[in-house]
Amino acid sequence: MKQSKENRPETRQPRRRERRLPSRLGPYVVGLAIVIAIGSFLLFAGLTPFTPTEANVKYLFQLDAAAVAVLAALVAFEAFQLVRAWRAKTAAAGLHIRIVALFAVIAAVPAISMAVVSSVTLDKLFNPAFMRDVRGFIGGATEAANLFRENQCLWLLQEAQLTATDLDRGKPMFDSDRKLFKEFFASRAHFLGFSAAAMIKRDGTIVEQVETGSMLREPVVKPQEQDFADSAKNEPLCLILNQGRTFVALRPLPAFGDTFLYTSRPVDPFTVEFPKQAMALNQLFDSFEQHRGEFETKLAIMFGLLTAIMLLSAVWIGLAFTNALVGPIRRLIAATDQVSAGNFYVQVPVRTAEGDLAHLGATFNKMTSELRQQQSRLIAANHIMDERRIFTEAVLFGVPAAVIGVGARGDVTVLNPSARALVGAGDQDGDKAIGRPVADVLPELAAMIEEARAGYSRMMQRQIGLSRDGRDRTFNVRITPGPLNRGERTFVATLDDMTDLVTAQRTAAWAYVATHRP
Repeated sequence: MKQSKENRPETRQPRRRERRLPSRLGPYVVGLAIVIAIGSFLLFAGLTPFTPTEANVKYLFQLDAAAVAVLAALVAFEAFQLVRAWRAKTAAAGLHIRIVALFAVIAAVPAISMAVVSSVTLDKLFNPAFMRDVRGFIGGATEAANLFRENQCLWLLQEAQLTATDLDRGKPMFDSDRKLFKEFFASRAHFLGFSAAAMIKRDGTIVEQVETGSMLREPVVKPQEQDFADSAKNEPLCLILNQGRTFVALRPLPAFGDTFLYTSRPVDPFTVEFPKQAMALNQLFDSFEQHRGEFETKLAIMFGLLTAIMLLSAVWIGLAFTNALVGPIRRLIAATDQVSAGNFYVQVPVRTAEGDLAHLGATFNKMTSELRQQQSRLIAANHIMDERRIFTEAVLFGVPAAVIGVGARGDVTVLNPSARALVGAGDQDGDKAIGRPVADVLPELAAMIEEARAGYSRMMQRQIGLSRDGRDRTFNVRITPGPLNRGERTFVATLDDMTDLVTAQRTAAWAYVATHRP
């Protein structure tokens, strides 16, 4: 039976609380703060077209500090709202606090760890002893480059001397077969890797020049007069040409008379460029040493501000996420409390943006609708059952026959007034008889009940005699199966008093015999 409209509970939906202004502005403030932090890093690192001057850096510090202050105010506001909800014992407040604490720990631990590691790293990096070690390493590398350069010169001088000795020995070949001599000269120059090789006189006249086969072919440049003089004395000196990129060795050829062997080889680029780079780096170290303290302070402030912005942004995002996560759960808890109080008309708002939680809300609404329908059906069925029970009780109380209900275990379940009189129990004693075995309440009926429980017939009928108050009475007993109780059969026994009918029949029979006696 459906509930009337005036008696139906009001359908309540948890009211959506208006978002406060800080909560609405939060996403924009956090996004702007992150943009400011990234821009500050790029400008401070020199990755933008703007130069990080003293004024620009100070302006960045002020802007970052303002972003940190605003973010701290937002986080404090959300934390205050969270604590207030917890004190008011709002639904899911404890879950809200645990989730926020988890987010805060997840956000804080990496940031603090990076801050500690970066501080230690910067301290070690900018340590004067460390800088001196680097400078010493660069100086040692520079000395090694110069030593390698000197060794290159010595190798060239040594190989040029060996070649000059071989050419002196080949003077007869030069006189007899010039072509064969040139091939011999070229093979030596190619084997030793000269970039240029020639036999040259003091006045610059080239007696013989060969192709060395080197990819870096150097032109033969006339040395100075002093260079020829030093070579004639076998001084271990190398000429440096082409802006320090080429070694030239001059060795005398005594067999050819006032002729010298001219050989060249490119200088290793490392020995040319590294000393210049090392000098520039030393100058940079000197400049950095002058501004090291100030730079460390600015770097620490910038790193601290950026860390604070990222940390506070992460905490606020965690708070906003937990608000969005706990909000639907809180509405469900409030609605569940109303359902537990008996209000099946409660509904929760469903918002598609909440994803699976929205599906959970829709499922909850469907559940309450089904519970409401089932409640209506149960109330209607119960009303019908009450009407039937009242009607059945009226029928049982109105019939003169004794009606006894027997349970699946042979216990008495129902006694109408005639049955209560038959078993000798009043109204109160009749209630005590309910639940007792039939064998105790009406022993004469126990055998038929057991036979009915063992048999499969739909109805059993028999006459039995009962002795009550010193009078023998005859009853017509009908036992019919009742409804199943947990899969077991129950029975209904009806006892009609046939005593007067049997007596009348006997009287009629005797009267007939008396009147027709021969």
